[in-house]
Amino acid sequence: MSDSCTDKTPRVIFLDIDGPMIPGTMFLIDRMCSFHRVFPATTIAVINEVCKRTGAKVVLNTTHNRPFENVPDIVDAMVNFGFDRGHFHAFPKTMYPDIPRDLAVKEWLNKRGDCDWIAFDDARFTDDERLIWIDPDCGLHLGYLNDALERFGEAPCLILM
Repeated sequence: MSDSCTDKTPRVIFLDIDGPMIPGTMFLIDRMCSFHRVFPATTIAVINEVCKRTGAKVVLNTTHNRPFENVPDIVDAMVNFGFDRGHFHAFPKTMYPDIPRDLAVKEWLNKRGDCDWIAFDDARFTDDERLIWIDPDCGLHLGYLNDALERFGEAPCLILM
């Protein structure tokens, strides 16, 4: 696979796990949800939908990038909970947490060219307007889906009652 952002994958989502994908409310269900990498169906559905509607590929910018003994790789864990493996970028992880989060994004982009990107994160690691700050208590939800779609220039997701 190519090492650059081409017409095939021009959009990237830098994704944090704790907060956006595993919200604080999950700890009410499983106090070890972060360690066990347990994802609620709703956050997986949101990130799948953003990728499906925009063609964006996910790059993980999270402490979960580190391997832990007897813990599934974060990519495999997300797939096990329903994330479409095809939505991961060919280079699915930044160097965070080995370097600061903002530098990890810049380094990743410098190696792969100019991409249209956003970041879902509960840490305000940059003042860049492409950061979509996620409330860590609730994680990704429909409002954040629509925010991402708008930032990528796509129509919002409509839910009819």
